[in-house]
Amino acid sequence: MKRGRRNAVVGAIGLWLWTSNRARSDAQRTLNMVRAPFTPEQVLNLWTWQNNPRVHPFTCRNRGDHPELLGDKGVLIPTVKGWVCMFCDYTQDWAHDFMVRQNERH
Repeated sequence: MKRGRRNAVVGAIGLWLWTSNRARSDAQRTLNMVRAPFTPEQVLNLWTWQNNPRVHPFTCRNRGDHPELLGDKGVLIPTVKGWVCMFCDYTQDWAHDFMVRQNERH
């Protein structure tokens, strides 16, 4: 195999390994969840995340016919029992672990 072609193959394999490992670590980060019940402090931290204009809030799966709240339709409200929708009976019992930690409020 010529040197230039070998370098291209090695480079392509390295890129594939890097993106595979990166995708795996991204998936692992999203799989780290905290389940309800939440502590009162965690509820306050979750509320901070819901009000952060830089991230999309957790929303109801039935939000299409819900009125707007906090700039989006069907924004979920955190409670110690989990997330609730104010406009239907939808609930969610999990959050990403980084969202409940005070030192990572954004």
